[in-house]
Amino acid sequence: MDLENGTIFIDRQQQYQNGYLKMVLPKTRNARRTIYLCDKMKKHLQQKKEQMEHDAVRLAAVRGQKHRMMDSYDFLAIGGVAYGERLQKGS
Repeated sequence: MDLENGTIFIDRQQQYQNGYLKMVLPKTRNARRTIYLCDKMKKHLQQKKEQMEHDAVRLAAVRGQKHRMMDSYDFLAIGGVAYGERLQKGS
């Protein structure tokens, strides 16, 4: 997506393969295309982008406060996700 020029270039599509949703190349040459945005839509998407960037900074602090640390068996402080990954690997 190019908000400066107001275009969206479509060069991939979603497709289910073996039970997974994957991004693949379009099946036909005509499926690759450029969509031009009106000024109202460009402004709307720019506002959404700015809001996402603002939220990412604001929510990072909140996530940091809620991040729980555990002591592993080797006395290293690790987060819950990392702990789960270590359990799956058997370490």
